[in-house]
Amino acid sequence: MDGAAMVTQCGILPGDRFTYEYVVEQTGTFWLHAHDHHQNAEGLRTALVVYDRGQPPVRYNEDMLLSLEDSYMETFTE
Repeated sequence: MDGAAMVTQCGILPGDRFTYEYVVEQTGTFWLHAHDHHQNAEGLRTALVVYDRGQPPVRYNEDMLLSLEDSYMETFTE
């Protein structure tokens, strides 16, 4: 499920919950972001890191995720 509310699926009402279930067949770093109104512009996005269940291909000491974004000085208006 993906896309704008009321186009590919109904929006999630305030106070309600919705659980996304995915079959993940590829490891790596992916991005989740909102499609509804001002949510993406005001920061409703995050990284999703999928690790392989087996041994990592290389040895390392730590994982680090760096996320940079532009800053909006005013809130989004509809």
